[in-house]
Formats: sequence, C-alpha cells, structure tokens
Amino acid sequence: IPDTIDSVTIDMANNRLNTVKPIINNGNITITDSISSTPTMSYRNSDTLFTNNGTLTINKLSISAKNILANASGATVTLSGAALNANEGTAITNSGNANISNNTNITGYKGISSSNSGIVTISDSAISTTDEAVRINTGKLTITDSTIASSNATALYQQSASEPTTLTDVTINGRAIYNNSGTINATRITVTGSRNSAGTIQTISGSITNITDSTLAATYDGTSAWDDDYSYSIINNAGTMTITGTTITQTTKHSADPVMRTVLNSGTLNLTGNTITSRTVDAERDYRSTIGIYTSGTLNYNSGTLSVSRSNGYGIYTDGGTTTVTSGTVSVLGNASTYGFYANQGSTTIYDGSISSTGGTAYGAYIANGTITMGEAEPTTSPNYGTENASVSITNPNITAVGTATGIGLQQVNGVFNYYDGKITGSTNAKPVLPTKIEYLYEAKNFTDGDGYEYCILKFMRN
Repeated sequence: IPDTIDSVTIDMANNRLNTVKPIINNGNITITDSISSTPTMSYRNSDTLFTNNGTLTINKLSISAKNILANASGATVTLSGAALNANEGTAITNSGNANISNNTNITGYKGISSSNSGIVTISDSAISTTDEAVRINTGKLTITDSTIASSNATALYQQSASEPTTLTDVTINGRAIYNNSGTINATRITVTGSRNSAGTIQTISGSITNITDSTLAATYDGTSAWDDDYSYSIINNAGTMTITGTTITQTTKHSADPVMRTVLNSGTLNLTGNTITSRTVDAERDYRSTIGIYTSGTLNYNSGTLSVSRSNGYGIYTDGGTTTVTSGTVSVLGNASTYGFYANQGSTTIYDGSISSTGGTAYGAYIANGTITMGEAEPTTSPNYGTENASVSITNPNITAVGTATGIGLQQVNGVFNYYDGKITGSTNAKPVLPTKIEYLYEAKNFTDGDGYEYCILKFMRN
C-alpha cells in the first residue's frame, strides 16, 4: 500500500486469503470484515507477512504465519479482536507503536518482541506461547486486564526499558517475569505455574520491581527426582524489589522434591503486609529443606506473615547483609529440625513481631555466626537510661521454640547476641547462653510458664 494513497479499507466479507506474497504498508490500511467475526488469512513463506511502515489496523482477522507482523519505527499498528498464530516464529516484532486490545488472542512460538524504543500497549487480550510471550528489549510496555503465558520460557522478559513497565490486573502463567534492567510496577497481578515453570519473578542487578496487592502461586509437581534442583518464587539478584499486600504460596508435592527457597534475596528486598507460605505435600523425599526467605543482601520485613511447613524448615535464613524485622510473624512447622530464624552471617535487628518454631528439634532463633539484636537499647541521653523506667519490653519481640525432643528459644553457637527487648521461650531451654550485650543495669532472667516451658525476659537489677 503506497503512501500516496491516504487510506485503504479492505473488507474480507467472509472470504479467506491464502498468500505467498508479503504485504508492505507505507500508508494507512484497515483490514476488517463486515460479515464474519473471524475471517482468515494465511501465509506460507518463512519471511514476515506484514511489514508496516505506516498505520495498520486489523479488526477481527485470524492470521496464521511463521512471522506475522513487523512494525517499523514510527509506525502504528492496532489489533482489535484479532487472532494471531505464529506457529514457528514471532507474531509481532515491534519498533513503533503497537496497540493490542478487545480480546485479541496471540498464540504460537513467540508473541511480541519490542525494540528500538517501541511502545506496546495491551488490554483485554491474551498471549499464550511456547517461548517468550512478551519481550521488551527497549521501550515501554503497558498491560491491563490481560493474560500472558509461556509453556517453556519466561512469559514477560524485560531486557531493558526506557520507561517503567506497568502491569495492572494481569494473569501470568508459567515462569512469570524476568527483569534484567529497568522498572516494573505490577498491581493486582496473579501468577500461577507448575514444575519448572513455577511462577518465578526474577529481578537482576540495577533493576527495580514493585509488586502490590497480588497473588503468586507456584506448585512443583511430578514423579521424577530432582536431586540437584532448587525452586524459587521470588529471586532478587542484586536488584531492588518491593512487595506489598501480596499472597505468595509455594507448594512442592510428590517426588518432585527440590530444595525450596521461596524468596531468594541478594539485593534490597522490602516486604510489607504479605502472606508468604512454603509447604510440602505428600513428599517422598522429605529429608530435604525448605527456606521461606534466604537473604544475603538487605531485607526489610515489615509486618505480614511467613509460614513454612516441612520436616526440615527455616523461616528466615541470613547468609550476610543486613536484615531488619519491624513487625509481623514467622512460623515454622515440621517434625525434624526446624528454625524460625537462622543467622549464618550478617547483621539482624528484630524490633517487634513473633518468631516461632515447632518440630522434633526446634530452635526459635539460631546464631551460627553473625549478629542478632532483639529490640533497641535505651538511648544513653534518655532520663530513664539505667533505671527501671527504661523502655524495655518483656513481650515483644517474641521468639518461641517447641520441640518434641528439644525446644530451644535462642541458640548461640558463635557470633553476637544483643538483648534489649522481648521474650524468649523454649520447651527445653529459653536461652542457654548469656547475651553479648544487654540493656544497661538489666539482666536476663529465666522463669517457667504454665505449660512447663522456660522463658526469658529482662529484669531490672535492683540494689
């Protein structure tokens, strides 16, 4: 279609078009059908059916080809109610402005690949492919009220983006999001997956991913042994992630039984008001471990709940970096060795909240190395410093361990334990060792509660 013609409308009128010639548009073309709701077009060659250098509108057209559409820089394509099947190649290669809406359905090998500062806007549509559903190499992406899915790759792969990607009310199936560079803001997304496509959201160094009011569910199910595999729902690899008001559920069942780390963090991770659940169902090899949150970076845990259910379970495992718990609950339930909080390296401050562990041998908090600080020391400038009126809580934070064999509230092997606020309870022992640092003129005193468990609180040392 030459650019000397202002505009052309092609009415398929319930006809089918099979072509061996590509279509190149340099002007303004609309392809529609006034009779059928699904007219069809197929292209039998291996190159691209449509090359759009101008303005192209496709309404209600069903198209099958290896590569369907190349939208050039400066060009605009609009798909409304269309069905595209790229059976071996890519449905849309975009460098311009691509608008996809009104129940457009894209299937096949690859969905959309956008580069060269292209803009992609998707609404009320579905993309389900074998390989990447949407790939943003550069440019801008907005998806609302839509579904994207990949059966064998990442549904949304962001290599780079010049503007923040926005996802609102989007359902993602499979390995969900890989953010290599740029910002992704996701609100009310729903992620589901199984086996090796189990709903992972991954953020790489320098990139930013924000998830709000969403649901992430991953199920690892199968019959073969995965002896060397690890499973994750969230991977923050030296990037920045903020997750708020979101439900994250990771389930492993039957003999597909990898080591589960529901959240893996080596960057900066901010968690506020989330519900995180890691559980194993009908596991045939339940000697392996589940870790709710594994962190070697900066972790800010602000309210919410973390629940781990497995024979050998860890709530939060620190392997370096800085962890701050301001409120919320962490609970681990199993029948072998369980740890509410495990400090292998790094520095942790627990200001408030509840950490509990129930198992055969249970530890509320375990310091292999690193530092755990409970509460906050009274400032030396305070008039209550060194008095019984110092702001010392005997209830929060609360660390508890109940074991059928052994239950130790806080076990310190090496490292540092600073004790300024809170209560430590163990069905066997509350705290077998003395703190490294303690509130000035206070001492750690052990008592026995009504269940026969030992608990430890801070008491002022009277003269």
